[in-house]
Amino acid sequence: MAVAILLLTACSSDDSADQAPRVLAALDAVQRAFTNGDLDAVCARLSVAAKNEVGEIAHGQPTACARDLRRFRRMIAKGSGWDSAGSPQPEGVTVHAGGATVLAELRDRSVDLPFVEEGGRWKLESFMGTPKARTVGHEIAVRRASFPEADGSGVRASTSGQGRSPCFEFYVGDFPEIGSSACELNVIDGEVALDVVSSFGQFRFGVCTVDYTIRADGQGRTWSDVWFDSLGLEFSGCGDVEECLTEDGTEIPWRGRLREEGPGRLLHVMDVCFRTCVGYFKGRLASRLVRRAGRWKAWTVDSSVGRSGFHLTGGAPLEPHSVDFGPASS
Repeated sequence: MAVAILLLTACSSDDSADQAPRVLAALDAVQRAFTNGDLDAVCARLSVAAKNEVGEIAHGQPTACARDLRRFRRMIAKGSGWDSAGSPQPEGVTVHAGGATVLAELRDRSVDLPFVEEGGRWKLESFMGTPKARTVGHEIAVRRASFPEADGSGVRASTSGQGRSPCFEFYVGDFPEIGSSACELNVIDGEVALDVVSSFGQFRFGVCTVDYTIRADGQGRTWSDVWFDSLGLEFSGCGDVEECLTEDGTEIPWRGRLREEGPGRLLHVMDVCFRTCVGYFKGRLASRLVRRAGRWKAWTVDSSVGRSGFHLTGGAPLEPHSVDFGPASS
């Protein structure tokens, strides 16, 4: 398989080009070791941070790497088990100042596999998902940044029925509190399957119920509250899906944008960050709102959180509401 080598360093060099094959070799070695059950060899290809993550998953805190891995493998086997598709296959490599990233695919799902050089060897920087170190400060940065762009297909939001009026506009000073006059859409009793794609394959994390609120303003910008205060329908991972926290331990709404996707369909994009018992997952997530019989009635999702390896599939009815959306140009 031909693999593209992309150099995204501040100053590309011959040394960067030399590193990409070494990164791919490191990925192949750790995947083969995991498949063969050679846990000591897997541990030799995990960064210090990744070993700590394995320990936190398996025992709540790191013990011995091989012991932690053995416990993790038993946990997956007793749950959903590994998907039959095997390990994700590399499609490209980026080498940058802080390390390297392998761009991989599995069952048409994309995932970034981060690597870091330690002791002269390339090693997996994170056992699963987004490296924990990269989420430090992420919530404050993302949640105080601008909303996702409209991409030329934004919408205007207003109250529906008689006395139509634009939805309450969001202002920086209101964040994270939102006035009661904001237009609300509530997803109720949603059912969502959660899959995790890691360097070693894909497994079903859980099938969960979900309830959450989308608050929209007149420009189609959104703030959404906590998603997974939910009950597990299958397996046990659902209760361990929470929002990432700010540095002071605060949970605050995600920022998003509604875009027109076609007749009777809106695309809702959000910058999100999940913390779970198997790792952190951050990136942009897309879901859809569907209009039926003149009302926005359904919510669906079949999307990954960026390229972090966390995939959501499912849907739900929307609670009765008095919000309507139209093209921004109307």
